[in-house]
Order: sequence, then structure tokens, then C-alpha cells
Amino acid sequence: MKTAHAPQSALHGAIARMGAVASGPAFAVAFSIAMVIVAGFVIHLELKTHPWPALVAALHAIPADALGLAGACVLVSYFGLALNERFALRLIDKPQSLPRTASVACATYAVSNSLGFSFATANAVRLRFYAAWGLGPLDVAAAGAITGLIVPMGGVTAAALGALIAFQELADFTGLAPGLVIAAACLALVPAITWLSLAARH
Repeated sequence: MKTAHAPQSALHGAIARMGAVASGPAFAVAFSIAMVIVAGFVIHLELKTHPWPALVAALHAIPADALGLAGACVLVSYFGLALNERFALRLIDKPQSLPRTASVACATYAVSNSLGFSFATANAVRLRFYAAWGLGPLDVAAAGAITGLIVPMGGVTAAALGALIAFQELADFTGLAPGLVIAAACLALVPAITWLSLAARH
């Protein structure tokens, strides 16, 4: 019996040691450095097809006010992500302070947008933060599911606002009546308005 259990015990011990290494700070730092190197290599391959002077010229051709507006929109976007993260945690009765949710939101979306597979990478980042603050894997999964709703909702809302601004052009392009375009755009805004009203109550 001892010989039969020996390989199994050794396997369990090896898995436990691997888990301890993977959860340690040294592994996290090494993994982060490896991801930066991989990302840099991919960017290098992409830039090989575009001469550097052409990239600099294209950047200088962008008006300074457009760059400033883009930067401001990024800040507003990440602030919205922080509020959405805080709202999700309140819905599952695990409230956290705004500085905490802001740090988690920024790290989560920076990593998930860089690596892809956001359904996995985003919650992995969340878990590393929230585990230290008393949240479990189910809490993180619930928060991730709630915040995930904001992505398609944001796309629909942006499209609806664009339709309201350029309803005549859209009506001419599609052949629909302008009133129908406006009605459809207003209907598409209902989920976002409902979401914002719930967030305001929490």
C-alpha cells in the first residue's frame, strides 16, 4: 500500500510546491517581466513594417488639442471604470473604497486589454487584489460578470448617442424615417439609463 500511495503523494507534493511558487511574489515579477518582453517583441515586429520617420511625421500631424482631448477621454474612461467596479462590489455586498476600486480597475483593464482573453485575465488580476481584502473567488467572479456588462452596454450607448447626433445622415444612408432612427436610438439608451440610476442609488 505504501508503494501504491508513494507516487500519488509525490505528485501531490510537486503540485503543492508548484502552486506555492506560482503564488509567490518572485513568480509574479518574473511573469510580468516576461509579458513585457513578449509585448515589446510583438511591437518590434509590427514597427518593422513602418519606418520610424513616417510614424513621427504622422504623430506630429495630429493637432495638439486632439491629443489633449484624447488623453482627457482616457482619464474619464478609467474613472468610469473605477465607479463601475465600486458599484459591482456594492451590488454583491462587498463594498470597497474608491481608491481601491480605482487601482483594481486600472490594473485589470490595462492587463486584459494588453493580453486579451479578458474573461480570464481580468478576473485573475482582480483575484490577486481582492483576495488580500477578504473577497473569495466567487465574489470576484460575480464582480467580473457585473462589470463585464458595461462593455457591450458602452458600445450600444456610444452608437445610440452617435445616432442621435447624426440622425439625418443615418436616415439618408439607411432609408429609414428620421423619427424612427431617433426612436431606436432613445430605446437603445434605456439600459444605460437604468444602469446609471441603479448606480446612483448605491
